[in-house]
Amino acid sequence: MKFKERVKACFMKSKKLVLSIGTAVVAGATMAVSSFAADPASSSSEAVAAATSVLGSVTAVLNITAVAAILTACMGSATALYLAWWGVRKVTKVTVRAFSHGKLAI
Repeated sequence: MKFKERVKACFMKSKKLVLSIGTAVVAGATMAVSSFAADPASSSSEAVAAATSVLGSVTAVLNITAVAAILTACMGSATALYLAWWGVRKVTKVTVRAFSHGKLAI
């Protein structure tokens, strides 16, 4: 079977799914566009004032030391979660093997 025929066969099988996903994307885009079409004259000045306020507070709080502390905490917690995940998998594997073979081997 040629590639073109395989793609066509796959599309025909999943036609309903593709159409429903396409409809959801179009509906979401329509809602997003209509929600931003409010009153551009008054909302733009309010948006600029709000963005300036938020950026001012963020730059007052965040500096290199704070960013380094956040990254360090994230790396530490990610390492701990990885090691816990690995440990649980190892213990599960050893336990299942012990029950299936009737002996404990590490």
